[in-house]
Amino acid sequence: MDSKPGSDGWNALTAEIEKLDEQMKQNVPGDRHKQRLTALYVDPISSDQWSRPRKEISRTFASDFLRDANNDYWLLSERYTKLETLDPELISSPRQWDDRPKLPDPITRPII
Repeated sequence: MDSKPGSDGWNALTAEIEKLDEQMKQNVPGDRHKQRLTALYVDPISSDQWSRPRKEISRTFASDFLRDANNDYWLLSERYTKLETLDPELISSPRQWDDRPKLPDPITRPII
């Protein structure tokens, strides 16, 4: 972290961070799906054991899950509210759809 921008150490660290970021982008959707299933369903684990959401999911875990999902939603909504950065044809298509559903507004800023 003490390397100067553009140095070999800086470039190696940046490449490692980008690699980890790409891994997270691939893994997070599947992990979140599994976590939602664990939080919603009581399932048998074995003939005498059950998966119980209340015991498997803590308040802290649920809070972190919701915070992360909100922050991801906020980032995406920010990207698509700044329409001048997008392709004009892409922008005009949804506007022509009169009865399109309105997405809920995210919390105004990321939750830390």
